[in-house]
Amino acid sequence: LRVSSISVSPSLRSIPHRAPSMNTLKHSNRRFRCDNRGVIALMAMVIVAAVGVVVVTGLLMRGTGETHTALVSAHASAARALAEACAERALNQLRLSPSYIGGESLALPSGTCQVVNVFGSGTTNRTIQASATVSSAVQKLVVVVSSTQPRLELSSWKAQDF
Repeated sequence: LRVSSISVSPSLRSIPHRAPSMNTLKHSNRRFRCDNRGVIALMAMVIVAAVGVVVVTGLLMRGTGETHTALVSAHASAARALAEACAERALNQLRLSPSYIGGESLALPSGTCQVVNVFGSGTTNRTIQASATVSSAVQKLVVVVSSTQPRLELSSWKAQDF
C-alpha cells in the first residue's frame, strides 16, 4: 500500500485545529434540541386544517344538494304549468265541441303535454285527464266539468295520478 503525500495550502495551515470542548457540545445540543411547543403548535395547525377541510366539504355537498332540490322543484313547477295548459286546451275544446274526447299532445316552448282522455259525453259531467313531463318530473291533472253549456262550470281541479 502506497500513500502519497498531501500538500496543504498555506492559508489552511494557519487555522488552528482543536477538538470541540464539552461546553461547546452542550451549547450546540441546546440549539438543535427538539422543542415540544413547536410540535404542539404544528399538530394544532394540522387539526385546524383538517377541521377546515371537513367543514368546506360539508358546505359544498350541502350546496350541491340544495341546487339539485331547487332544479327538481323547478322541473315540477314547469310540468304543472304544462299540464294546466293542456287542461285549459281541453276545456276550450269541450266548449266548442261536446264530442271532444282528447288524445292530443301540445308542443309548447317549454315542453310537451298531453290531453290523455276526456270521459263522458254531451255537455255535462265530463272528466279531463291531462299530463306533462319536464325532465324526470311528471305532473297529472284531473278536471271534473259539471257543465259546458251555457257556461263552463267546474266541479274540481286536482293534481292526482290516473
